[in-house]
Amino acid sequence: MKHIKAITRFASNAEIPEMQTSEQIQNCPNPTLKRKFDGFVWTSGTQRFGHPLYWYSRQGNELWFVNSTPAVLKKLVASGAGSATLDGHEVFTTSATPDRVYVDIQPGEGVLVDEFDGFYDLDLLCYTEVLITDAHGQEHQYGSSGKGGSKTCRLLSTGDLKRAQ
Repeated sequence: MKHIKAITRFASNAEIPEMQTSEQIQNCPNPTLKRKFDGFVWTSGTQRFGHPLYWYSRQGNELWFVNSTPAVLKKLVASGAGSATLDGHEVFTTSATPDRVYVDIQPGEGVLVDEFDGFYDLDLLCYTEVLITDAHGQEHQYGSSGKGGSKTCRLLSTGDLKRAQ
């Protein structure tokens, strides 16, 4: 997420600095958009859920969404946020950089959906969400969270489709 560099404890809520407005966030520079076809091999978990169709691949500090379906996805919008508690009292919520938007995600293609800082994000609970528009124009929403950022995980698999029928 690379947007928080330090968390400071405050004696009272009155001392907490103002959060950025959505207009200030929208005026941030565009996030990095990366696409690639190599380096995605599903090795996690059992096969009882079937082959993953949509999944996250964590590679170092980068989180990639992988389209393992035979169809082109019309659009993907990725967003993220994070939160932390200190001594169980104060709750800090961070807003992510502007959404990453991709069009025409090809079968077997991965797109960068989030980046994490191995030091500053370590204690944050980071959430990454994708809104996908499939080849038929239907929208689907998936997400995952984890301390220090989402890990490699299945979002939708062939087994999920069989159970839904």
